[in-house]
Amino acid sequence: DSDDETVDVNGFQILSSQLKKAYIDVLLDVIETLCRSPHELTSPLDNTIFDLEDVGFKLDWVKMKLWKVYVKKKQEQESSARIRELQEKFYFENELENEKNMSMTARAPLDFSV
Repeated sequence: DSDDETVDVNGFQILSSQLKKAYIDVLLDVIETLCRSPHELTSPLDNTIFDLEDVGFKLDWVKMKLWKVYVKKKQEQESSARIRELQEKFYFENELENEKNMSMTARAPLDFSV
């Protein structure tokens, strides 16, 4: 049985069935990672995908999904930066408006009417 053959991996003898399972587990981890929100993607998956391709996996579909996740992550980062800019601008505009109101109030003559 070819699954009972051993394969040398960095000096260790591993059953080919164990190696296949390990590769499948890695692939499933990659897919699981791609299913998360883009901001949760903390490390590049490129090398892992290339390693899996080196051992025979056809992963063009995974690379396409990865590219889409990277695009979404970039968009999210740009959007977050823009939101921060707008929040700062709004804060300063709000502060300016408050100062103008205080200035107008301070300039107004006293009103002695009831």
